[in-house]
Amino acid sequence: MLDTLGRVEETVYLKKQDVDFEKRSITFQNTKSKKFRIVPVSIKTTQLLQELIADNEELFGSEYIFLTNDGNRLRPSTFRAYLEKVLKNTGINKRFHPHLCRHTGSEMFLRQSGNIRVLQQLLGHSELSITAKVYAHVLDTTIRDEHKKYSAINLIEHHKEKIVKWK
Repeated sequence: MLDTLGRVEETVYLKKQDVDFEKRSITFQNTKSKKFRIVPVSIKTTQLLQELIADNEELFGSEYIFLTNDGNRLRPSTFRAYLEKVLKNTGINKRFHPHLCRHTGSEMFLRQSGNIRVLQQLLGHSELSITAKVYAHVLDTTIRDEHKKYSAINLIEHHKEKIVKWK
């Protein structure tokens, strides 16, 4: 979910046919907007999906990728309950929910100077204003940081330092 920025409801309903291993992409069919969305995935995610699919195929033969221990399709509520159990058993007392992966991945994307229009497409937002509104705080910080790094004044000051050194 961190790599695809998918919602839990989109992710748990993924089928084997939704993964294109050659192009390293996933097609979300069960989206909030009811429109399919294709997102790229990393090599690592592709490898993990291949392993999971192979394991599930050997045990259950289901068309779905994410299954319960007895081979049934994983439901969002079951995923959330299991996640809470894992957090409790590992002693993690922070509030965590699946949608946080979507927000965290989006923030990390923007902090690395990712294009907000690309992020809009990855998230499946119909309007850029939705993406900008949700991540305005990250954009403000990124804009400030980028300006500090790439301001024209920096270039002028750097050029002046070179002239002084040559004299």
